[in-house]
Amino acid sequence: MGVLKKIGIKKSMETTIVGESLFNDGVGVVVFLTLLQFANAGNLDGIDPLGIAENFLVEIGGGLLFGYILGRIAHRAISKINSYETEVLITLGMVMGGYALAGKIGVSGPISMVVAGLFIGNKTYRQEKKGNTVDYVDKFWELIDILSNAILFVLIGLEIVLIPFSQQIIIVGVLAAFVVILSRFLSVGMLIVVLQKWLHFDSKTSLIMTWGGLRGGISIAMALSLPQTVSWDYIVPITYLVVIFSIIVQGLTLEKVILRLTK
Repeated sequence: MGVLKKIGIKKSMETTIVGESLFNDGVGVVVFLTLLQFANAGNLDGIDPLGIAENFLVEIGGGLLFGYILGRIAHRAISKINSYETEVLITLGMVMGGYALAGKIGVSGPISMVVAGLFIGNKTYRQEKKGNTVDYVDKFWELIDILSNAILFVLIGLEIVLIPFSQQIIIVGVLAAFVVILSRFLSVGMLIVVLQKWLHFDSKTSLIMTWGGLRGGISIAMALSLPQTVSWDYIVPITYLVVIFSIIVQGLTLEKVILRLTK
């Protein structure tokens, strides 16, 4: 986001990239949990495809519906007042209480929060409120975002000291990073081809979204959530290498790549 704002990229492309990133994290968690069910089954006889498909639908579809209801309630509450202190507390309660409740009812918390957040940040809300009220709410959540990322990456940095790296793991990790980039390019490109019948995309959107699709905390958190006996020797170090490659190589060259593609 910092690079995009610095370059002054088109608002439509910025919205596409940010929106895809938010929903991508939520769906990624659901896919991870679904694959984990396959692994826990131990054999093909223990796998229930219908059950897994139902779980996938409930997690995502339920998350969308729950987020919609939660967002409408929070938006209606905020629209009745004009006090930035109260509005910040309402949004904070929406996130903390809503995420906890989403877990209790078995729907995706990340997807629910993304949908609910869309109601708080839409144009109607911004037109209804005085400028300073919106500014305070935005700045509060920007600060939360910065602090959360800082804490997360400090913990990631401390954890990396304990991870066993070998020459073979490093080679596999670098190859995995290129496979991830290629997979993202193909998946994003195919979706844009399908969706451009209804939505407008700039010609370089797929390339920018591919190179700007940085991996980070979600990937490492999911890898570390696995039992140490099955993940520590291979999955965790390879995931770390993919994330490091993403941050260092893609992150440091993102500005140059976007400038070249948008000339």
